[in-house]
Amino acid sequence: MPYDPATPDVTHHVWRISHRALWRHWLKALGGCVLTIYSQFIVANTLAIHAILGWFGLALILWGLLAIAYQRVAHRYLCTSERIVERHGIIGGRRTPLHHPDIRLTQIRQSFLGGLLGYGDVEIFSSGSGSEDAIFKGVANPFSVMQVIDQQRSVWRTKDVTN
Repeated sequence: MPYDPATPDVTHHVWRISHRALWRHWLKALGGCVLTIYSQFIVANTLAIHAILGWFGLALILWGLLAIAYQRVAHRYLCTSERIVERHGIIGGRRTPLHHPDIRLTQIRQSFLGGLLGYGDVEIFSSGSGSEDAIFKGVANPFSVMQVIDQQRSVWRTKDVTN
């Protein structure tokens, strides 16, 4: 049965990459702000350096903010009562659906900084594969995400046993 948001009995959860997981891009934008301000107020000796630093700072700001927007829009993770779906891309892209009976294991990969800031990756392994089939990258509160996925899997197992 395909996912239909109008169907009330299908529960679903949607996640995206956490803003905290995009800290590198936030640093680019912040560095661009600092460089732009620095070029305006401190560097006044030569006009060429002043202009180059100002434009380079604006380019860094734009690069950082566009990277954040792309990451937030292009990556979407969905868990319904029947399957999980990992989606990447805006126009083209890749979509990885996994049905709950095929999921064998979920685990969390979290760096030291991810543990401090509260984000991490949820890796999902399905039967018949040696590596992860879907990765929910950089989601906030990865333990609660894994708990929702495992809860949906257990609901599916009880449905399967009763039918």
